[in-house]
Amino acid sequence: AISRATFRRIRASLAQTSFEQFDRDAFHDLLLSEVTLSWSNKLRTTAGLTRMRKTTRQGSPTKYTAVIELSTKVIDNPFRLSSTLMHEMCHAAAWVVDHVAKPPHGKCFKKWAKHAMSSFPDIMVTTTHDYEIRYKYAWACTTPKCGVIIRRHSRSVDPIKQVCGRCNGALMEIEAPDE
Repeated sequence: AISRATFRRIRASLAQTSFEQFDRDAFHDLLLSEVTLSWSNKLRTTAGLTRMRKTTRQGSPTKYTAVIELSTKVIDNPFRLSSTLMHEMCHAAAWVVDHVAKPPHGKCFKKWAKHAMSSFPDIMVTTTHDYEIRYKYAWACTTPKCGVIIRRHSRSVDPIKQVCGRCNGALMEIEAPDE
């Protein structure tokens, strides 16, 4: 296994290489010219999303393109990258190839997911993720019976101004638990 720091350094090139391999082997080179990848630090709980775009110009055929956004905060290892990327590529294929966006996890998505999993049996394409998200900061309620822990990616909670949402108790910054 590689460290999180190493993964952060190589994630963009690893994502692009994986995208090209998945496109070639599971999607028959249908996506590379119409789909781009980007990394987002705004996605805090969602591992990825696919933004779909339809462009119509008079005298030209309608163009279907997509941008796959991957979360820098949720995707922190190669396993999460490959499963999230494959999932988002199924959305992109449904849009770019079949021009279907809704329902997001309907028949068309499932058709592409089945196709992708037959090409890459080690990668499960599911409709949700249950990744435990790692947070840098945490605060605990100081009321003994409460037990609330608030987790954030940034130091956005001010225990002087803010209180526990459950019991109005005081908050104290703690080391972020790895759970």
